[in-house]
Amino acid sequence: MTEHRINGFRVHVVHVPSKTTHSHGSGDVSGINAALLELSTDTGLTGWGEASPWPVFTGTVEGSAAALNTYLRPHVVGADPVQVERLMHVAESVLVGHAEAKAALECALLDLAGQIAGLSMAEMVGGISRTEIALSFSVANPDFDADLEDVARIWEDGVRLFKLKTGFNDHGFDLMRLERLRALYGDEIGLRIDYNQGLAAHDAIRALRDLESFRPDFVEQ
Repeated sequence: MTEHRINGFRVHVVHVPSKTTHSHGSGDVSGINAALLELSTDTGLTGWGEASPWPVFTGTVEGSAAALNTYLRPHVVGADPVQVERLMHVAESVLVGHAEAKAALECALLDLAGQIAGLSMAEMVGGISRTEIALSFSVANPDFDADLEDVARIWEDGVRLFKLKTGFNDHGFDLMRLERLRALYGDEIGLRIDYNQGLAAHDAIRALRDLESFRPDFVEQ
């Protein structure tokens, strides 16, 4: 069996803009920053992983890139990519936190190991349990009319789950949007609500009780 060794470790920091700016309780988002990890082997294989932290919650992309380049690279270059569990144990032992950077490493290693074994990523982590998953669309445009147009468009594509980003405007605006969506789509629409830390603790119980009549699947953060 051919032996493989990791001989390339490159981190690409990229910005991916979104089509529209999304408003959240924790601020506006106009795209994502990501650190893409490219691992290559001496046999010509390439594996990819991605770290996409959000600064207000989990850290910065610069932090992920530094974690990969400074602390994880020395333990990966020269290693056998099939030894995924051992390498991830090493990553945990040499670096506290930085879950996104470690996730990028694990994904890139699994990508390589799967190519070597002739298995898909799904097969590498236990096999395919379903052939499709439901898509959830975030309703987060400050211009709600524009959001309604997007909802109507993707409704035609079969999407039935919608997460309403709340807390970036006043409570009345949030209730109005929930009322409109439930009135337009009835019980067919699955509504989720996400405050992204935009709900004051002292007012949370009252605000959440106002949401009960809209029967959300869950209320987040």
